[in-house]
Amino acid sequence: MNQKTIFTVIASLLILQGVGIYLMSSQIITDSFPNLSKEGIWAASEMATVVAVLYLTLGAITYSVRNLPEVLIAYSVGFLLIVLNTSKHLFISDMNVPLPLYLIQVLFLLAFIVLLIKSKKISTTN
Repeated sequence: MNQKTIFTVIASLLILQGVGIYLMSSQIITDSFPNLSKEGIWAASEMATVVAVLYLTLGAITYSVRNLPEVLIAYSVGFLLIVLNTSKHLFISDMNVPLPLYLIQVLFLLAFIVLLIKSKKISTTN
């Protein structure tokens, strides 16, 4: 797989995730935090819609810059932080984290690491 393909897939998933979060924010919050009050669910759902719009924006930006070599480093650092944060929620806090989401995050991080290693080999041989 090359960088353009991986980032096209990521952009698509970010956009789908944004749409999903926007449409299902109340259900996601209720599933993640079953002990929240009605007001807490409403407040958290409103914040989730803001995050959903950010995912849509990030997906559009990702698609636009998918060919740039600098985006690989930025996404490697970003996904490392995302995986660390999700790991904290999965193993330390009481939040219910969907395992498929976590596995997708880890797979993308590994794909970025492989692409970085390949790009370093290419740049050192030239």
